[in-house]
Amino acid sequence: MKVSSFLKISIGSISFSGNLGLSLVSMINIIKKKGA
Repeated sequence: MKVSSFLKISIGSISFSGNLGLSLVSMINIIKKKGA
C-alpha cells in the first residue's frame, strides 16, 4: 500500500512539473510573439 501510494504521488508530481514546464514554455512563446 505504501509503495503504491508513493508511486502515485511521485507520478503526480512529475506530471505536475511537466505541465508547469509546458505552461512556462507557452508563456515564453507568447511573450516572444508579442515582442516580435
